[in-house]
Amino acid sequence: LNAQDSLVNTYIDISKIKFQQNIISYSGTAYAVKNEQPETAYPTLKFTNGSLHKGAIPVDHVTKKLFLKFKVANTADSAASAYFFPGLYYEQIKLFKEVNGALQALPDILTADNNIGFRNIPIQPKDSFTVIAALTFVKTYNNHLRPRLISPEFLSSFISVYKNSHNEMDLITYILCGLLLMMI
Repeated sequence: LNAQDSLVNTYIDISKIKFQQNIISYSGTAYAVKNEQPETAYPTLKFTNGSLHKGAIPVDHVTKKLFLKFKVANTADSAASAYFFPGLYYEQIKLFKEVNGALQALPDILTADNNIGFRNIPIQPKDSFTVIAALTFVKTYNNHLRPRLISPEFLSSFISVYKNSHNEMDLITYILCGLLLMMI
């Protein structure tokens, strides 16, 4: 039997997301074998609240498939959507909707410029459902789980802020590399 779901009444209201919302505290995580299909692995998974790891994903877990479970709702009178972004270094992102304990695949709706790290989650007015994200890691030492839901109106702003958040560190790195190259 699956453990009792402590996230039963915890919904993220997509219609109220203004810029972006970190969703790790509203979600559960579980791991499965990388080759196993999500539909067959899901009934046996035991979800833990939040992330199982602080910081980087351990090397022995990078070769597994991560499942992230969270609940979304739309309290508005019109349809709404949000972009799901799990973080960097994911080889495959597949979203599912839980229907009576089984998984139903959601369509892969990418951004306008086909950015493969984002998936759109549309939701009808006054509706709610559970989303299961099946995530496959790229094999690297700095994999992190930082899932967010982003308002479609602010997607380009989010990408800009995310990409430019380490400009000072890049500048220092380039100067240091240049000095070392000159010393050689």
